[in-house]
Amino acid sequence: GESNLNVASSLGRILRDRGIDTMVAATAVEACNGKPEEECFALKRPGGPLDAKEKPSGTACDLACVLVLAGGVHRSLPAG
Repeated sequence: GESNLNVASSLGRILRDRGIDTMVAATAVEACNGKPEEECFALKRPGGPLDAKEKPSGTACDLACVLVLAGGVHRSLPAG
């Protein structure tokens, strides 16, 4: 979809200021296993901690993604 480059660069700055590492990956939340997207979204919406793992994805990283990724102190990309 359309990306908001101002938001992406702001997120990148926040990540850098807080010393957070970044990577291009999907987040697999364990509580979402076998649940429809709507239920999974409702689980994530409150913003509390969830058990999850990064799952490298083959999704393309657009310009907004690159701006957020660049903010990380250490950055990683899946092969390809």
